[in-house]
Amino acid sequence: MPWWKEEPWRMIQTNLREIDMQDLSAERFVADLKDFHATVVLLNAAGISAGYDTKLPYHSKNPYLTGDSLERIVDLCHENGIRVIARADFSKVKKNVYEMHPEWAFRTEHGDVMEQNGFIQTCLCGDYQQKFAFEILEELFGRIPFDGLYCNMGGFQTRDYEFRDYGFCHCRSCREAFRSYSGKELPVQRDSSDPVWSEYENFQKYMLTDYRKRMTSFLKDISGEICFDDVDYARIEAATEVSTRLPHWIYHASSNCRAIIGDGTSGIICSNTSVSYPGYGLRHASVSPALHAMRLWQNMANLGALDYYLIGRLDTATDRSAFETVKRIFAFREKHDAVYRNLHSTASVLLRRKDRWVATEEEKGWIRVLTEAHIPFAEILPDAMRQADLTRYRVVILADEGKLERQEGDMIDKYVLQGGIVIASGLNRIREYSNGSGEPEFLKSSGILKLEREDRQAMSAQLFLEKEEKQAFPFLSGHRCGSSGRYLLFPGA
Repeated sequence: MPWWKEEPWRMIQTNLREIDMQDLSAERFVADLKDFHATVVLLNAAGISAGYDTKLPYHSKNPYLTGDSLERIVDLCHENGIRVIARADFSKVKKNVYEMHPEWAFRTEHGDVMEQNGFIQTCLCGDYQQKFAFEILEELFGRIPFDGLYCNMGGFQTRDYEFRDYGFCHCRSCREAFRSYSGKELPVQRDSSDPVWSEYENFQKYMLTDYRKRMTSFLKDISGEICFDDVDYARIEAATEVSTRLPHWIYHASSNCRAIIGDGTSGIICSNTSVSYPGYGLRHASVSPALHAMRLWQNMANLGALDYYLIGRLDTATDRSAFETVKRIFAFREKHDAVYRNLHSTASVLLRRKDRWVATEEEKGWIRVLTEAHIPFAEILPDAMRQADLTRYRVVILADEGKLERQEGDMIDKYVLQGGIVIASGLNRIREYSNGSGEPEFLKSSGILKLEREDRQAMSAQLFLEKEEKQAFPFLSGHRCGSSGRYLLFPGA
């Protein structure tokens, strides 16, 4: 059995700046980790800035490598029973590298690059991520015995750290890859009604899946004891951003854990980190100890691992206000490790979540209702739901999911026929205009045959049934639910 299945997972993420390597002491670094009762550390290693003496061209070496080396740090961590995961970031390159290989860059529809503070965004389809990243990792793992890999900011990024949206990439590599995949040119714009845009979204999923499979195979060929993000463990963040509207989502951590774990069949470790800072622009300040505590306790209550993330080193952190709280909770988890091992969810209610990173307002409403009513429930993402056994659940909730893939629609209809209960709020279709008639196709179990009119101006609406129609809804009698196999529709705005 691999180490991450056998050993407790209490992770500290130290997102080191280049200058943090200048006087880094391996002994102090490890002593601080032990003081936090950590068993795993995420450590900067490669990509934008190489944290070791790289020999590869185009791999920019950190100019401040005057403290203890990564080799020394990793060896000392291992001597003290601490696993080390390498943090790599292939999403950007320094400007001098871009100038040597401009074809590696993300391009807007007008040919501009995404640049911030002298760093240029690269494209997943370009040779930097498709080829050169593998050369970097081969050198890295050949020199330093890291126990795992985390790749930061992967995928098709469209926004910078100031949340400016540049649109989707139009670089030559993207155009050629999409043409090879579909025989078409890139879509003109983001438009959910455009079949080419839908095909482009499928293309992105294909590219990401293929890239992750290649990376997984590459790492496992090096060693089966190397864990990889989103394969063996999943890193996700419970964070705040000062620029977002209040109130911040208080069930962020618990919902993250449930969404990653899903129905539990994947066995993946959910490493939901409590992000130290209150926003990108305030990275050296900390949110309140109480907020960190709430997130970490929510992790434990929802089968997640403990994970704390800060910018820089523990010994030079300017705001240590949350340290004692984090240490106390990590120590509690260590003391009661036997109790928390090998737990699984027995929830009988399943909520489908559209997106891994952001819950919709409707989903948040259901999460709040279920949580505060103390009803145990699981959350599941679309890819996992397509593989799930829905009969394990008494109730499945579709929270304004809009378009559903046909496979999911068929699964839901079959589940209802077998006696399952589906609660659907808002729009829940299979796939709009999929039946060739130009009309949206609804779930058969919804009882909706045709869309007559759609009114987006009304604040709310009520559905009234004729007397004879109520016979189809026996649960309405006496305001009590009737036999199983029901589909409850809550019409709204």
